[in-house]
Amino acid sequence: MNVKWTIRKNQQGMSVVELLATLLLVSLVSVIIWTTFSISTRMNTSETAKLRLQQEANYIATEAQRLHRKCSSYEFVVKPQRVSVRNCRTSSQTIEDYILSTNFMYYTDQKNPEATEERFYVNAKRGNLEISKFWVVDPNNDKLKVSIPLELSRYKEAP
Repeated sequence: MNVKWTIRKNQQGMSVVELLATLLLVSLVSVIIWTTFSISTRMNTSETAKLRLQQEANYIATEAQRLHRKCSSYEFVVKPQRVSVRNCRTSSQTIEDYILSTNFMYYTDQKNPEATEERFYVNAKRGNLEISKFWVVDPNNDKLKVSIPLELSRYKEAP
């Protein structure tokens, strides 16, 4: 199998201009695809982090509501690195402490600038805990934060 490559009279190769035009089009398409991929990756990362913050805020609200219904009185404590329920008095008169979360940064709109922690004293049989905005902040990026209204209530006993 000996094949010879020969150029015939009517055959022509690609010119340099055609080659450059092809390279230009291929590089433009590549740049557009790469830019789209890069932007979508950044947006996906940002949205995933924000979703994680929302899930954490919902988890804290759910656990706080559960403890509000369990405890007759307690302290809801918000520190920059921790949210906890302290001195939870149950119907059996035991006192317990619970740490709800330590993964993110936390604060509320009622925060005093000089305070390192915020304490909310709650008598669950008589009153509710109402925080207009409870903030959960990503510790790696202060611009990523989520706020939720936190209102803990339960059915009141008839007098």
